Amino acid sequence: ECLVGSEMCIRDRVEDSSGGDGGDDTVPRWADLEDGHTFNVGDRFSDYGKTYEVLRQFFKADSYRPPALIGDFYQLAE
Repeated sequence: ECLVGSEMCIRDRVEDSSGGDGGDDTVPRWADLEDGHTFNVGDRFSDYGKTYEVLRQFFKADSYRPPALIGDFYQLAE
């Protein structure tokens, strides 16, 4: 929850030392998935407080992370 007034809502930018992202707890976190993990159309994952929905199949690689492939392989989930 965010407070109104002089305090800012920073919930979406919170990270923990384990690479956590503060995102949706019902979907897997990008940091917790192994390289080579297969993402299928309709899958969701979170990274740095944002939840993404997969548009086409791809495999996780350590050479990129969201939002590198946004609009092509995944989009922000609504």
